[in-house]
Amino acid sequence: KLAETYSVGEENVFISNGSDDILNFSFMAFCDKDKGAFFPEISYGFYEVYAELYGVNYKKVPLMEDFSVNPADYYGAENTVVIANPNAPTGLALTPAEVEEILKANPDDVVIIDEAYVDFGAESCVSLTKKYNNLIVVMPPRRLAVIRQFSPRLRDSYTAHRATWDALRAKQTRGKTHHWAKPCGRFQPWPNVSKHHG
Repeated sequence: KLAETYSVGEENVFISNGSDDILNFSFMAFCDKDKGAFFPEISYGFYEVYAELYGVNYKKVPLMEDFSVNPADYYGAENTVVIANPNAPTGLALTPAEVEEILKANPDDVVIIDEAYVDFGAESCVSLTKKYNNLIVVMPPRRLAVIRQFSPRLRDSYTAHRATWDALRAKQTRGKTHHWAKPCGRFQPWPNVSKHHG
């Protein structure tokens, strides 16, 4: 039904436990020690959190004097590009045409457009997923991602993402402690979370 609503194929829709979930997996899948991230200096704070969490090199790109995002600043980034559209907290948005120019300028890198607040004053870029194989759009309702079938290079990254997810699930079911969870206590496997401990 969602694929039909947004006029995309069922294989292009990924439903997650909130948009942060998709962003988290995207940083895991498309960023590493060799492939960093570009995102606006003033934007959603979790982009930097994910980059720090996974040891990813990142660049916070300054906004223009009017607090808008300059698309040209992301041309030839040679890194994964992450832009909230409209941006938060400024509320200023890029047009699909401007996003398309960023896509054209980064054909070998993933461009993530975070449309968490698109209903408050921006035009969605979902239609561009039919044309560009390096675009991920994170959007409401129900926090879904629309992804065009990846090119062979990007499909490898998606495979790595699935392998990473399987590894996390395996750790979860064994009750292992993740290095980033230690300050918060032991990471409990889901089957035990609902049990009452007296």
